[in-house]
Amino acid sequence: MLPALFPAITMIAHALEDYIETAGKVGPDHLPAIQAYTDAIRVIADHGENPGDSETTEILRALPHSGTVTVNATPTDQITRDIGFLLVLPKGLQRRIIGEGLASCGFRVSLAETAVEAIEIGLANPPHIIGASMVNEDMSGVEMAHAFKAIDALSNAKFLLMTSSGETDPEALGLPAGARVARKGCKFQMDMTNHLIEWGVFGNIKD
Repeated sequence: MLPALFPAITMIAHALEDYIETAGKVGPDHLPAIQAYTDAIRVIADHGENPGDSETTEILRALPHSGTVTVNATPTDQITRDIGFLLVLPKGLQRRIIGEGLASCGFRVSLAETAVEAIEIGLANPPHIIGASMVNEDMSGVEMAHAFKAIDALSNAKFLLMTSSGETDPEALGLPAGARVARKGCKFQMDMTNHLIEWGVFGNIKD
């Protein structure tokens, strides 16, 4: 009954699942982080009232994740940035590999299987980047890109379409302006890296 009464608990529990899935092999070093999630759930349940939307976002962003992206601010200084990446892929080996890779690079990774789930997660904790497969259970990646663009709270997120097609031209695929394409397979890492650099992920994310 708790998830129905307290939507924030549902979001925290989902975030914990994402943390475990993208953490790789979970061991004793992860226990303090997992405890932080369960503590957050307990606080809400004990309080007996669901937090508001903005407070829920603050709670989610305060929870542990893999780390932050290191940025070379100057030749001698470094800063870190908390960058959210919402990955929309069906559960399976491919999602686990990509999710773990993103987490190991320091992104705050959230996982979704469908567009509806992705929108719910995105509204609760808006990401900087959304990556979605071309083929999904409820809508195509192209349709999803347009759906996110139409939602004010998510319209500024960068969109990355992951496809097995050889077509890499976003316009030819019908993607909205600013969206990018990453080819699955051996060229995926190269495409992903190039887009992240272009977007300024390792500096200031560009509009």
